[in-house]
Amino acid sequence: MIVAGWPDDDTLVEAESRVQAKFRELQVRAWQLDDDLSFAVFPGLRTCLAFDPEDIRREFEAIQITARRLGDSEEAELLFSRIENNTLDGWNGEAAIAFLDRVTAIHRAASVQREHILAALASRAAVYQIAVDARRNHLELARATVSAIDIALGEMSERAAKGAVSVLADLGKDLANLDPTKLLGSGISMLISVTKGTVDMLIGGSEYEQIVDTFVIESRKLADGLSSDLLAVRQKMQDDHYNLSTEVAESVLQQPLPAAADVDSPDFSYSAFWHDGREPVQFEDKVAAEQAEMKAEESTIHRRLKGAL
Repeated sequence: MIVAGWPDDDTLVEAESRVQAKFRELQVRAWQLDDDLSFAVFPGLRTCLAFDPEDIRREFEAIQITARRLGDSEEAELLFSRIENNTLDGWNGEAAIAFLDRVTAIHRAASVQREHILAALASRAAVYQIAVDARRNHLELARATVSAIDIALGEMSERAAKGAVSVLADLGKDLANLDPTKLLGSGISMLISVTKGTVDMLIGGSEYEQIVDTFVIESRKLADGLSSDLLAVRQKMQDDHYNLSTEVAESVLQQPLPAAADVDSPDFSYSAFWHDGREPVQFEDKVAAEQAEMKAEESTIHRRLKGAL
């Protein structure tokens, strides 16, 4: 059965069985009964069956929803922009600078997370395209092969059976140039603008051996092309993951805050985080007193938690 424009598993399996039955019929006519039918298989069929376009579509839509949500928080974007564009807005000191660096890093980390998800979205889009084309191509291979055998058996008047298969001209380049944000508002059937083309597939000949040889060549081309396209997607995913993960690993978020920014540290003071409207000379002692009181209260709480009080 053709589902949403692509053949389902049963259709592909039946197509392969039909090809094998036709080859057996041709063997009887050519007195080649000693030959087994191990060649009469689609080497890429198992891979086709492993990639169900419907499953990929569901994954795509789930990732799409997540990606949209991550990019929909205008309030968060405005808050980040306000902090970053206004710089420190009158605040000064080592801890103030560390605070701004940390907020900027948090903003970038959120963007990197979204880029991770968009990269995953693009990969699902590409795999869907590959899966659909592979299924269609294998069905076309079966059709052309059956026609070629019918010709050889005299059941058709043509001397060769032709077919056309879809190919992705340069999937790696297309993925590199793809803007994943364009996938946020599209359905899976309009997911990726790849450079596609068609290649003629010729199966046939006047002799049994010629038909077998051309079938084996064409079926191997399909299998190799499918593997090559999937490897291209895998490599792109690995490159994206490495680049984004490296950025996260090198982020200031992975570094501890300076001691001057830690209210529990003896290095903390108002002079490390002070405002233009309140000079350190006026508020340094007040902040130090509040810090000492806070530590005393925390100490009491800790003692109670330990059962000392």
